[in-house]
Amino acid sequence: MNINPKKLLPSQDFLKPGTIAYIKTCINEGKEDELPPDPIVRKNGEGLYVVIDGHNLAAVMTRLGRTMEVVEATTSGDYAANESQASQTRAAELRKKFDSCLEEQQRVALQGIRSFNDLLEKYPTNS
Repeated sequence: MNINPKKLLPSQDFLKPGTIAYIKTCINEGKEDELPPDPIVRKNGEGLYVVIDGHNLAAVMTRLGRTMEVVEATTSGDYAANESQASQTRAAELRKKFDSCLEEQQRVALQGIRSFNDLLEKYPTNS
């Protein structure tokens, strides 16, 4: 599903500078096929999308003002892992964070991070 990342809610209160730099390099060098996988999201009780995994990519796309593809999960088993270690790790993260991401989103919102713009303000990406 294609979405404006400004409509996504973060469930973590940090960004990884190295990952942000890597994403920017991929985009600047036209190597978008090397970007991290599309973020995994789920709806909260209000029908808004909370990011489970893929915060760094969502942050960069927010900064660039670009829409992006996301994968919507409706259960903790929705991400079909392939044989790669990265894919298996991602599926494990979804299983682990599917339920807790809603509580984490509320926790970070109480800390003032209610959007990816808020997250970028706290952790500037030097764009």
